Amino acid sequence: MRTLFALSLVLLLAACSGTTVDTPAPPTAPARIQIAKHAAPTSGVAGQLNQRGEQALALLQSWYNDRTVDCGGINKPAYLCSGVWIRLTTTNRAYLPWDPSPGAITKGGISFAWLRQDQTFSNILVDARNGLLFYPNDRAPAGKYALDVLCTFPRDANTWERDTLQGCGPSRSNPETTVPCQPLGILTARQWIAKYGEYAPPCGWDLRPKAGSPGRWFDASAVSHQTSSEQVWQTNNELIVSTWQPGIGATLPMVAFVYLSGSNTELEARTKAWIDQIRYYDAYGVALPILRIELPKNHSQPVTFRYSSADQGLDPGNQRLHADFEDVPAGTYRRVISNGLEFLLTDPSGEVRDDPLPSASIKGHYAVANSTLSFGVKGQGPLRVTFDWGCNEYCFVGESMTGKYHELYDGATPGQMRFGTYSVVVEAPEHITLGSLGEDATKIVLDNVRIEPVEGATQR
Repeated sequence: MRTLFALSLVLLLAACSGTTVDTPAPPTAPARIQIAKHAAPTSGVAGQLNQRGEQALALLQSWYNDRTVDCGGINKPAYLCSGVWIRLTTTNRAYLPWDPSPGAITKGGISFAWLRQDQTFSNILVDARNGLLFYPNDRAPAGKYALDVLCTFPRDANTWERDTLQGCGPSRSNPETTVPCQPLGILTARQWIAKYGEYAPPCGWDLRPKAGSPGRWFDASAVSHQTSSEQVWQTNNELIVSTWQPGIGATLPMVAFVYLSGSNTELEARTKAWIDQIRYYDAYGVALPILRIELPKNHSQPVTFRYSSADQGLDPGNQRLHADFEDVPAGTYRRVISNGLEFLLTDPSGEVRDDPLPSASIKGHYAVANSTLSFGVKGQGPLRVTFDWGCNEYCFVGESMTGKYHELYDGATPGQMRFGTYSVVVEAPEHITLGSLGEDATKIVLDNVRIEPVEGATQR
């Protein structure tokens, strides 16, 4: 009873005081929009994706650039009508990514990041690099499920170790200082920054009705994030939403699938987004586009939202490809396209070269890196993948979705190049990685990548 009385007194005094209003966070640059459409038809699924992709970009740009403080008063927080809702998920053929995970069902809460022109970050601290984008509640089409926001943290709060209040309660490691901010008397961004700095496990603001004035608490959290140190700014904020029931994918307010650029697994993330897009279409007959987001590297950079026909898993394009890099000028690349097939070269970057190699099959231009060379196999069904390879240290080929792994060279004679040809039948969509241990002197080579239908097999 004393705790409840103290909390009520703190909130009453805060409401009566004029000293707890935070200065709005400074905005960054407006969002950049990029559209890349190949000569796709204007009808059918490919046409639907092009149309919906452009529509989704326009919506994201509008929500991102909208710096409203609230959506109609102190009881209507800004997240109801603005900002980009991001939920990164694990892609697994055993369950649906838009359904809550078993852990989320047990806890009762689901984690999101919220992105806006005055609420940016350079990284989302989860392993996944692909997921879902949601409408703000007030912008969703009629009949869609409304997200019930429970609490907000200025930075990622390790909510996996917050066992109570549906992920909004105290952390197991620091229970005294990580209860909701209001009963601690943390009512402004200035107070939050002073107490938690860069590394201390933080409190978050309770946004349930009993806390009152959710618009104010959410604004305090947003300002805390954007005006903190660079270390805090780099990591995402975290909003906890009440877990929804499994099986309501048709009414979830999803606007698009998404993958993040900038990591060494971005094409793997795109392949996983292909799978999720196809499964959603199979389940509900709706072609949701896949968008690519490039997060800013610092406060002054804009976010980039991109739609590309080549990023769509429901638009398989040509199922017979031969990429030999002869159409690519020699030079340094990170992502490169040869004859319609896109590759990621990570060192952090790689090269396309034309200097001769002692190989009978690798001639002319070829791709080279010292860490990984990877590409996605688009389609729906069995496809044969064949390529020529070379490496001078231990190297392997892996399939991301099945987890299959094959050693190409055991590295018995380090420094000496070995060459070969590898062929495998995969169940598309799949992501193929030619990899090594990534030592400084390591060189791996890829050329003559062929993707073709399996004789007698049916593509969906």
